[in-house]
Amino acid sequence: MRLAFALLIALLAAQMARAEDFSIKVTNQFVADELRWKTQGKAYKFLWGLTYVEGRIAICGVGQFVAPNLREKTLQQMRRGKVMLDGKAILKDITFFATIPEGKPLTKARANCRLTKTAKPKGDFLVYLDVQGQSRF
Repeated sequence: MRLAFALLIALLAAQMARAEDFSIKVTNQFVADELRWKTQGKAYKFLWGLTYVEGRIAICGVGQFVAPNLREKTLQQMRRGKVMLDGKAILKDITFFATIPEGKPLTKARANCRLTKTAKPKGDFLVYLDVQGQSRF
């Protein structure tokens, strides 16, 4: 009985965690960006933006890997990536961004979004992605 109850609690917790993710259509409010390696060139291009859900910030993104041989190294960097709000990390790991095949237009795609615990700030604020690092090839 205890095992069944523990399993039920674990399943409910997993569903609640998934409820924080959703998808939206890319709009003209999204910003184009790319990840590139100094010696290898462009590896990933993407669109990202934010929206608000019940007063909280949600980060949304969609991208495509343009160099298949750099995919794993790029994913490692994306796991280390942070979304910064006025110098403070509000979300770590951007691997939740939707992935579409190379050649398809990012502007016509749906972006995956992840809800943060951060409330929408009042007034002006600065939001940026910090995906820096190095890797051995």
